Amino acid sequence: MSPEKRSSLNKKRIFNHRVNILKGVCGWMDIDPIERIDLVDLLGYVVRVMDRKLTPREAKILKMRYALESPKSYTYREIGEDFKVCSQRVRQIEARAIRKLKKALPVSIAMRLYES
Repeated sequence: MSPEKRSSLNKKRIFNHRVNILKGVCGWMDIDPIERIDLVDLLGYVVRVMDRKLTPREAKILKMRYALESPKSYTYREIGEDFKVCSQRVRQIEARAIRKLKKALPVSIAMRLYES
């Protein structure tokens, strides 16, 4: 595989992984390629809401899990090692953080995702 193709596949994987946070928060399932620019804006908005509404620990876990700060997404185990908790506890914190995000996001954002 050529380096250009590998880079392109890696970028697509990272993008799709980051969009998983939107799926988790808003129940959104399909990505229309035409809407990718809007997704970048929307993802930036979600990250800003995360920073305001979640605890630093919750925000960091979501950012690590969904590769929002780096090109690598971390497993529950890796995150648990970083925070000195078990992987099950990381999963629980993630679930609570996503519930908080669902409540914090305006209905208009959720509707925009469902309409896509």
